[in-house]
Amino acid sequence: MTPAYTLTEADDEQWIVTGELAEQVRARLGVGRHTQVEFRNEWRTERCNGGGCCNHMSRVFIVEAGEIVKLFPDVGYDEPDVPLDQVLLWLDEPRLLEARRAAEAKHAAQQAQAAAAFDRAVVGSINAAIATVEANSYVSDEDWHDQVMDQLGVGGTRYTERGIGE
Repeated sequence: MTPAYTLTEADDEQWIVTGELAEQVRARLGVGRHTQVEFRNEWRTERCNGGGCCNHMSRVFIVEAGEIVKLFPDVGYDEPDVPLDQVLLWLDEPRLLEARRAAEAKHAAQQAQAAAAFDRAVVGSINAAIATVEANSYVSDEDWHDQVMDQLGVGGTRYTERGIGE
């Protein structure tokens, strides 16, 4: 939602901002509530350095509150004088960043929960099967393996070699 605001033209391509939008800019830039907020466009000329296009003009939109300045260097020629969509997106960055961090934290918690569930269901049953076989006696490594497989309810190469479980 676009905050309420008034733009008062102070000069050619320069505006004084008042209202809720000015308050949000002050808060984002960390300046006092009595600091004047201005928007302005600045045209910059890039000189050529030996080749290519010479004297290329580019537009920079500037948000200024006292000594603090925020530059929007990639404002296109076809953008409105005040690219409000870019300003609003910039004002919303802290909230978007916080939302992204919250989503990442939620995802990490879900991953940890899934890993713990996997450990309980899969690794836990394997460890229980091994503990049961270890508590009983077995005569060889192959016998130990077969008993663990029996505990887990799965076959294996030794079973198929003996013709069991086919």
